[in-house]
Amino acid sequence: MVDSVDQEPHLARSVGINVITRLKTIVLLAAVPVLAWLPGLSAVAGESTVQADTNDQAITIGVFIIDVSKIEEREQQVEMDLGLRASWQVPSLADDSAPAIRTLPLNKAESPELLVLNARDLDEKLPQTVRVDRAGRVTYRQRLQGTLSTPMDLEDFPFDTQEIIVQILALGADGRPMVADIKSVGIVEGTTVPGWIIGTPVTETRLLDSLDGTRIFEVIETRYRLKRQQTFFLWKLFLPLTLIVFMAYAIFYLDPAIIASQIAISTSSVFALIAYNFALSHMLPKTSYLTRADYFIIGCTILVFSAMYVTVVTGALARREKWIGLAGRIDVWGRFIYPAAFLVVCWLCVG
Repeated sequence: MVDSVDQEPHLARSVGINVITRLKTIVLLAAVPVLAWLPGLSAVAGESTVQADTNDQAITIGVFIIDVSKIEEREQQVEMDLGLRASWQVPSLADDSAPAIRTLPLNKAESPELLVLNARDLDEKLPQTVRVDRAGRVTYRQRLQGTLSTPMDLEDFPFDTQEIIVQILALGADGRPMVADIKSVGIVEGTTVPGWIIGTPVTETRLLDSLDGTRIFEVIETRYRLKRQQTFFLWKLFLPLTLIVFMAYAIFYLDPAIIASQIAISTSSVFALIAYNFALSHMLPKTSYLTRADYFIIGCTILVFSAMYVTVVTGALARREKWIGLAGRIDVWGRFIYPAAFLVVCWLCVG
């Protein structure tokens, strides 16, 4: 009887241990599907190794800017230096006994043919080789130098914002999807473009139809936003024209009877404006449409020639004694109408 009483605590402890063990097993088994569902975590219980969320069959492509040499608005092209990185999986190259990294010719790694669709003249600067790890993961790096075509809308010049577009197509992908490599997209630190500010790039996968409409291609498109710096044009374009406009404005404060002085100032303003238009010809983009800068120049030209026309009218009126008062009133009205018209021109072109 005593032995049975002594065994009861041991029996209770063993039953409790078995219950706890079973509960642990149930919780562990229930956690496995949850771990498998969470992105980036392995489904093996007891491990939480972070893994890249990539498709083994996908071709990942990323492009980054090394340098931008020139942006040519007239030709709508950009001279630049690009870095290209592509990666894909080749199961036949997997070899646990191979070196950690192998270098192979590009044509030995089931490589797709990578084309930059909007390239005009691009040169490859690195050899056509790839690096392969033991798992059969292939990495291809290339440096491209040359010109890319990029459409530009210059209607808001010089307050415009443009984009550098890089479109990459993989021919011979054999059904493998293309994925943008976000980590490989960017700009080399310290890269600057005179007169422009380079913004954060945006990359995405787009679908393009073939010319005959029978096939659809995946294209990796990366866009780099460019914002033009206006300081140069404010000092070289808008300020000189403003000074010429207000030089002609001085005729409204002269006696209309002294026509010689008014004619001298108005004609000097016209000649200065014409000469400066010739000087601006190399600065303005040649387009089939008018830009904001063109509208500003046209507005300033109309104002300056209007001042000269008012000079002739008030001078002719001042010759007759009975019209001298009218000539004076026209000058007074012009002192308010002329700057108001200039403000309207500025608001339409700059605002």
